[in-house]
Amino acid sequence: MLRKLQWKFLQISMAAFAVVVVLLTGMLNLFYIMQMENQSNYLLEFLVENGGRFPRNIAKDSDFARGFNGFSQETPYETRYFSVELDDSGVAIRSELGSIAAVSDAEALDYVMRAECTGDTRGYLDSYKFAVKEQENSVLYVFLDCHFTHRMELSFVVSSVMIAGASLGLVLVLMILLSGKAVAPLAASIEKQKRFITDAGHELKTPLAIISANNEVIEMTSGENEWTESTRHQIVRLSDLIQNMLVLSRLQEEPEQQLAEQVDLSSLVEEETNPFASVARSKGRKLEIEIQKGICCKGNENSLRQLVTILIDNAVKYADEGGTVQVAFSAKRKECELKITNPYANASEEEMKKVFQRFYRTDQSRSRETGGSGIGLSIATLITELHKGKIWAEVPAQNVVCFHVVLPGETQSRRLSV
Repeated sequence: MLRKLQWKFLQISMAAFAVVVVLLTGMLNLFYIMQMENQSNYLLEFLVENGGRFPRNIAKDSDFARGFNGFSQETPYETRYFSVELDDSGVAIRSELGSIAAVSDAEALDYVMRAECTGDTRGYLDSYKFAVKEQENSVLYVFLDCHFTHRMELSFVVSSVMIAGASLGLVLVLMILLSGKAVAPLAASIEKQKRFITDAGHELKTPLAIISANNEVIEMTSGENEWTESTRHQIVRLSDLIQNMLVLSRLQEEPEQQLAEQVDLSSLVEEETNPFASVARSKGRKLEIEIQKGICCKGNENSLRQLVTILIDNAVKYADEGGTVQVAFSAKRKECELKITNPYANASEEEMKKVFQRFYRTDQSRSRETGGSGIGLSIATLITELHKGKIWAEVPAQNVVCFHVVLPGETQSRRLSV
């Protein structure tokens, strides 16, 4: 249980940290890429407005002179670009290739033709960002080399992702090392609670045995009466309650190796169900059994027997008089399902959500008659969870209750064929 709690703490903590890291990394990358794109857009627009070249004398109050947005007076000499101006007939009348070495005159014209074919005034061709400006008697094409910008963007993204991954790994290691200390106070509290339940249960057994012996002496000397009968009944109820509390405490400490034995569930369900047929008849009820043969699963046999007994005993006890309790057990794919149905007056879905709570009883008067303590279904829930299964109750029809238990399991034929 503590290991599961520690693992859950790790999952939640790491999930929260991972969300924060992913969001921060994404925002940083988005901001950086937008900033780089804005710079390249500004440079391209500046070149377009200045006829496809940087002016010889840049104004002292310009962004370049003031070092605004990462620019400097060296920016015109660092920027790689080229431009071509065509007349109305499509003939190149001027080209500016002095700031780039990777593009020849022929290649520059090829880029112009490709840009013209796109029909766009702004866009990308390979790693060149281009802009087109219609002038009075000509068309100006400006291309800005963004190879370096794209490499910087990619490098930033890769570096940030690597740093984020390393941060997640480092935090995971630290969380694994420190999570034990984080759950230590809760572990100590749970351990004290378990010890208290166990010690209290054993301590209560002695006075109960003395009360039971004294009650028997009174009955032997003075005869049975309603008071001694009531005392005996309450002793039985309290003894069962103490036993169930000790069972709950023991199940929570169930080591995993005790849940690894191969169990023939079909035979187990049949063996635990058949004895209730006579009990049902004595209470004016009927028991119908339908069990698929050869279903097996891994688990603890004693715990699974207790699970089946609790559910069938509960159905027989609380079924309406004259009703029929139906027990069906079958396998589908890699799961097996135990379904127990019984008639129950005034059953509601709201009550079925609460029946697995400890000490909850839907009908107090009937619970007093049957001796129910309201803890049996809690034990059934814990056994099911320990075996990595699911348990729930529903009202499939009016005045009908159905309990479902789904466990990992398969038929012997399937298991042998794998």
